[in-house]
Amino acid sequence: MFMTILFAVSFILTIIYAGIYGGKPERVGAAAITLSAVSSVPSSTFFASPEFGVLIADCGLIVILIILAVKTDRFWPIWASGFQMVSVVTHIAVAAQSDILPQAYAMFATFWAYPVLASLVWGTLQHRIIAANKHASDI
Repeated sequence: MFMTILFAVSFILTIIYAGIYGGKPERVGAAAITLSAVSSVPSSTFFASPEFGVLIADCGLIVILIILAVKTDRFWPIWASGFQMVSVVTHIAVAAQSDILPQAYAMFATFWAYPVLASLVWGTLQHRIIAANKHASDI
């Protein structure tokens, strides 16, 4: 229960922070992460078997993160894509080897959401610093 509350608080604060202070890439990333998280909830079987619904949501998120990494001048989507890829590979590994304990599967699949969120926070912070420095040099 504690981990669920910790994730919910981290998720909400990150999305609000990126939505308010981020540039367009951070807001798109926040929207994509939100869509992925919301679409993952109804498909969850509590990791008793391969979570194909969550895998589809995670694949959708990684596609958007890769597009952000390629089309923008930000570094955070590169890091977030890498972290998200580990989550996707976890689902694929469980589908290939299904005798993994549900608790281990849940831990490995969900842990990587925290570094993805941290990447978005870092990217938003960097955007704010660069924007403030650009504004200061214009004065």
